[in-house]
Amino acid sequence: MRNKRQIFVFITLILFITLWSCGKETSYSVPEQIPLPPSLRSGQEQKVQYVSLDSSLAKRIEIRTETVQKKIHTMRFPVPAIVEPDPDHYFIVSSPVDGRVIEIAHFEGDTVQKGQVLFKIQSVIFANQLAELMQSEADLNYYQNAYNRLKVLAKQKITTEKALQKAEADYLRAVALNQAARAKIRALGIPEDQIPRILARSSKEPYLPIYAPATGVITSLHIQQGQPITQEEQLCSVTDFSRLRVSGFISPDELALVTVGDSVEIYQKSAAALAIRSRIHSINPSLEPQHKSIVVYVNITPRDNWPLPGQNVRMTIFSHTPQPVIAIPLNAVEFEKESPFVFVKHSSVQFEKRPIQIHRIVGNKVIVASGLAEGEAIAINQIFTLKALSRFEEFAEE
Repeated sequence: MRNKRQIFVFITLILFITLWSCGKETSYSVPEQIPLPPSLRSGQEQKVQYVSLDSSLAKRIEIRTETVQKKIHTMRFPVPAIVEPDPDHYFIVSSPVDGRVIEIAHFEGDTVQKGQVLFKIQSVIFANQLAELMQSEADLNYYQNAYNRLKVLAKQKITTEKALQKAEADYLRAVALNQAARAKIRALGIPEDQIPRILARSSKEPYLPIYAPATGVITSLHIQQGQPITQEEQLCSVTDFSRLRVSGFISPDELALVTVGDSVEIYQKSAAALAIRSRIHSINPSLEPQHKSIVVYVNITPRDNWPLPGQNVRMTIFSHTPQPVIAIPLNAVEFEKESPFVFVKHSSVQFEKRPIQIHRIVGNKVIVASGLAEGEAIAINQIFTLKALSRFEEFAEE
């Protein structure tokens, strides 16, 4: 009985304490949030950061500025290039028939004139075509004389009209056969004005002459005297060095900035005085497999025997942006990790460290996508000094 009473008193006491505790208002305080240092804040929370200079330091380092302008800019960027023969001035000489080389008149390095004989080829095919031409010449002469004689007789009523018509048909057939035979000879590379000379010496020297297709230098020779050759076999190459082609290699990102007709300068660092100005003649928009680049082609006229085919040179392309943009010097931009920024002038002793977004870097220019407004002035020198001062002030703030 006594134990039951003690348990009852204990439970009553616990209920009383519980009710009293629930009725009392509980108060507590939230600890104040400690802000992140400026170097760890997000882009939205980060405050505008200024770099302040005292007047003596500003005078000593002499910071130059450039006013931001939104306009059509001239982009200047150098690219590697190589000199090649102009395709319109490079000629491959090949044999039109099977045969044997009986004479080589000129060798590598020789300068030849257009129409000069380079080689003499002995060929059965040429001999047969030459015989066909000689026979057609004889037939043409016979039927022409017969037709002319019958025309005179027809006027005198000595022969019939039918005989005259037959003579005329025979003459026209002979003309067609002779023209076909001459066409076969011309197909072997012999000019029309050389055919009478070929016919005149055909009985003594029945060889096929190979003529120089243009004035130039024999840059390669692939045969030897007495060598048998086949049809279309390459004999030599002739290059006219009065015109050359320069192939420049640009990155795919730069293709949008380059157009046919843009001005270029071809030069070499060791011979800058020999620089040649020209324009882009054509652009191959597909990637060149060896260099993985877009190729631009420029036709030039060499000066003082410079440059030479096969020579590596530099090409500076001067292009224009297709629309007005904000473009600033590359040396005005600094990076923290991968984030670019510039220093915007507020006064002679105060600059704002401002992040920007870059659309494209072309040569020594940076096309800005956002972060700058037209009319603002940015520092273009002493950027490293300003960056060091900004870091110092940032650490001091932390």
